[in-house]
Amino acid sequence: MREDGSSRFPFQPNSPVDPRFFVGRKELVEKVTRYSAGAFSRRNIRIVYLSGYRGIGKTSLARYCRRVIEQRMDSWGFHVYLGGIQSGPKKLEDFLVKTIRGILEAKSNEALPMKKIKEIFSHWILEIKVGVVTIKQKELAESAPKDASQLVTFFTEFGSRLYNRKQQGFVLVFDELDGVALEPFFADFLKELLDSYRAVPLIILLCGTRDRFDAIKRNNSRAAQQMDLLELGLLKDREVEEFFYNAFNVAAQSVTAKGMDILIHFSGGHPHVMHLIGETALLTAERDKPIGEKEAYECANVASDEWGHKFVGAKLMSLFQDSRHENVLRELCRPNVDAVFSRSDLLKAIGVDEDRHVDQLLQRLHEYEVLERGRTRGEWRFSNPLTSLYMHRTWASFRSGLKRG
Repeated sequence: MREDGSSRFPFQPNSPVDPRFFVGRKELVEKVTRYSAGAFSRRNIRIVYLSGYRGIGKTSLARYCRRVIEQRMDSWGFHVYLGGIQSGPKKLEDFLVKTIRGILEAKSNEALPMKKIKEIFSHWILEIKVGVVTIKQKELAESAPKDASQLVTFFTEFGSRLYNRKQQGFVLVFDELDGVALEPFFADFLKELLDSYRAVPLIILLCGTRDRFDAIKRNNSRAAQQMDLLELGLLKDREVEEFFYNAFNVAAQSVTAKGMDILIHFSGGHPHVMHLIGETALLTAERDKPIGEKEAYECANVASDEWGHKFVGAKLMSLFQDSRHENVLRELCRPNVDAVFSRSDLLKAIGVDEDRHVDQLLQRLHEYEVLERGRTRGEWRFSNPLTSLYMHRTWASFRSGLKRG
């Protein structure tokens, strides 16, 4: 990792993308920066919820927007990870301690900002060594903010000590919301913050799925109404091509036009998938010749196996071994099956008497994140091209093994 926290390797399937390789989302970036400019000029707060399914690039977008706001508005930003469904805070006090800890640790790879933070928060920070911040646990637990009002006071005092001139503002990113967004206290905290915030300007970016936004809305509808909801969709083909072109250029790896088309197709506009495919291409391709059509297909197969084994392998095998699903799976795994299909077309192909088995299988595949609901009633689609490719290849291998047996 470099000092600014970004990687020298262009493909990062398991990490937020290096800002050098961030592409697309221009309209969303402009909206976030416009909201931020308004909050900074009026010296108040703005909360933006970045919504999208897992792997769509919410964290990368938030990280990129944070950097843009820091640079354009001469402000400081912090990215706080809340621990997801497993270790997310269950009480307001724990959430606020985690928030302050995240702020204290966020700049650990930036020497000058971290020096300033150490000066301001010496009562909480014991030492900083090799990018690791050691915090006085007891002191933090005892004196961290206990509610939204005290957090406002925290930012007011932080801003007055940080900025020697007119106070500028802060950017605060809350990530890994799966657990905390379900808790009623979180929605109430956001509502109280929105109602009472009169301090140094603050823009808050929340990264989460749409169902977690809906949970916040159920717990406090007024909080949801006062936030800005921005949906992240798939990247366009030209944006994926721009990313691959820039990334492969940095890695000194050439790609033919046909090879590029195949990599774009199997990426399907999914940021996580295109990083995995790019990483696989660099690890498997011969470096002294371009990635062509053959190499690109081989890369897609290898990437689909890695994706499938990691996310859906065992679950799919349990379905394959259940004879009740055989007819439906045979139709779903035809080589030329469309990425988008309807329940009615599936029933026409295998017989209306299979409706119960069709519904059961579609629901299971949806739970396993193999399929997503389409835009119209009864429409379905594969969650991404790698999942589809893995399911087709694995089914063919499974059936071949049965025949040999």
